[in-house]
Amino acid sequence: MRDLMAEALSDQDRAQRILQGQIREQLKTLDGQEENLLDLAADPDLPKAKIKSRLLDIARDGEALRERLTGVTLDLSEGAWHLDAALTLLENPFELYGLSTDEVRRRLNQAILDGIFITDEAIAEAAMHEPHGHLFAAQSAHLAARAGRPASAISAAFNTA
Repeated sequence: MRDLMAEALSDQDRAQRILQGQIREQLKTLDGQEENLLDLAADPDLPKAKIKSRLLDIARDGEALRERLTGVTLDLSEGAWHLDAALTLLENPFELYGLSTDEVRRRLNQAILDGIFITDEAIAEAAMHEPHGHLFAAQSAHLAARAGRPASAISAAFNTA
């Protein structure tokens, strides 16, 4: 999971650099268009109102691109830090739960479980909030595969968890 986070952060950084480069190229194109229009404005026979209107459009487009350029700093690192902290806490969930106060246990249960169904003093079923249900199913299938169970058992572990 941590490797995937690092890869996602790297991909994000690469995508941001590409987008920034594209925006800078668009700004250069607009600068060229502006220079061309200014050259045309020197000609007394051409309509000045149309040139002025087009220059205003270019200035507006340029301002919008500059705003986009400053806004291209979507940062996933804070979210990755929180996810890494959660993964660290969940490396040993049994210990986390055992050492937690009743209030923390209640919050953990609320965050992960939608409901627990108990019959005859045993847990009959546990409904989990997503993505926990999918993660638990994947873990169950992984454990079944590691235990050398047949493909049908692995599939069943994934589909019933």
